[in-house]
Amino acid sequence: MGKGDSRSSDDLLSGYQKPKPIGLRILTVCLYTVSFTFLILVEICNIINKPLIRDTYWLKIGLANAIPNSVPNAVFINSLARSIGLHDFYQVGLWNFCEGYDCLGITYCSKPKTLYWFNPIEIIMNELLAGARIALPTEVTDALNLVRVASRWMFIFYLIDICLTFLCIFFVPMGFSKKPRWLHKAKRIFARQLPLSVLTFLALFFTAGPSAIGTVMFIILRNTFSGAADLNITAHLGTEMLLFTWISTCLNLIGFFMQIGTCCVPKTERSQSESLSPNLQRCQAPFNDETHNNTIEKDVIDLKAAIRACQRGERGAKREAKWAGRKLVRDLWTLEVAKYGGPCGMSRWDKKQMKAQAKALKWTIKAEIRGRDQQQRK
Repeated sequence: MGKGDSRSSDDLLSGYQKPKPIGLRILTVCLYTVSFTFLILVEICNIINKPLIRDTYWLKIGLANAIPNSVPNAVFINSLARSIGLHDFYQVGLWNFCEGYDCLGITYCSKPKTLYWFNPIEIIMNELLAGARIALPTEVTDALNLVRVASRWMFIFYLIDICLTFLCIFFVPMGFSKKPRWLHKAKRIFARQLPLSVLTFLALFFTAGPSAIGTVMFIILRNTFSGAADLNITAHLGTEMLLFTWISTCLNLIGFFMQIGTCCVPKTERSQSESLSPNLQRCQAPFNDETHNNTIEKDVIDLKAAIRACQRGERGAKREAKWAGRKLVRDLWTLEVAKYGGPCGMSRWDKKQMKAQAKALKWTIKAEIRGRDQQQRK
């Protein structure tokens, strides 16, 4: 086995590369990047009167015709309320609220405030009664206290989640390994896999938590305003806000399950790997790089000899060349399976990538044989 044969084997195998979990890493980066983008949109919603930002809100309350037409002089009363400061609608974001008129759009947005919570009673009293204080029923006071506590927790959760999701973009792709899950050493699991699993879980928790809190709280507020007796108040949730926050939650959930899949292995899958056939068990055993490389070198030499026989026009040489090419592909496949610790140690992506590379190698060999045939005919 000379140097020329080594060069020839390198030429034939130049297109063959060892599969890597690059696709999974790219997918993970894309998932958390999109999730981070949606969380940013949730954070900046409703803070300024700009396209998309002004259309993203948790709740919008319409007071244009708060007094129903069944009440005498309803049109006059609504016009009077509007003239002394009551606006047609109010919409709520994470940092502030905005108000405006149906014909003009948003006319004012309050200054963004940390730990903001929406108090409709205070806003309306300030606009209609110049800040006058009135005694509220105990039920209303309890409801407002609940809204204040839930809004502040939701505000804190979203800020923490943005930081965690941003970290996931860079650190979670490091959790994918070329080794099978059950062959991971305890040092790797506790030093890398377990911390990354905790990180993805926290990112999921701090996304799903405020999404659920905000959805439930503003659904209750919507039903309360819409169901007010003797008043014609409209209220509806912001579709864009719900889409942004729940899409981000779903993406973080997918990222969490992907990370858990790289860290943990089900007992059934572990037992399946232990009950392989004798041939696959031999492939699972530690392999000798030199032995396998010698086998592949021999396959390459046999393949080149068969191709030269095709060039000389020997009978049956073409069939021998095809068999030699198949044997080379099969031995390469066996080598890669052994490196993964058996077929159960290979992910679906690894198998698909190896099949594509094996197919490319087969076409390379066929093209080589076809080229030799054309040279012989000339």
